[in-house]
Amino acid sequence: MFDEVSSLLLDTSFIVGLFYGDKSTIDKVYDVLPALITVDHLYINNYIMSETLTVLSQRIGKKKARESLEFISGQRVDLIDILRKTEDLAFDEFFKIERKDISFVDVMSVLQAKEKSIGGVLTLDKHFGYLGKKYGVKIFAL
Repeated sequence: MFDEVSSLLLDTSFIVGLFYGDKSTIDKVYDVLPALITVDHLYINNYIMSETLTVLSQRIGKKKARESLEFISGQRVDLIDILRKTEDLAFDEFFKIERKDISFVDVMSVLQAKEKSIGGVLTLDKHFGYLGKKYGVKIFAL
């Protein structure tokens, strides 16, 4: 599945799916885990981390949310900061997009993947396909 990419940015929806969700969501996430072994570099950014902590703390509590992020950081997933120029570009681009199902973090993440030459974004959110086409970033939507 990921043979053609050496790096991936993990979206909030994918990370949350590791620790919380219905059976269908959890099955999708766990089915792809063995394929991640072929990817050299896995990343999240500080906005994805913030979003993930917020969602998980609301669903499973703060203690388990913290344990979940600590687990992720121990699994060769690197945290990369968003550059100010990427934030500024994302801010401008976000308001040009009329679709309501796309968040500011989604736009910023795709722009960061493009800027850092990250091979793609792994997500459970289908609307990332639109962003991938718009900005020329490979999207792996489960």
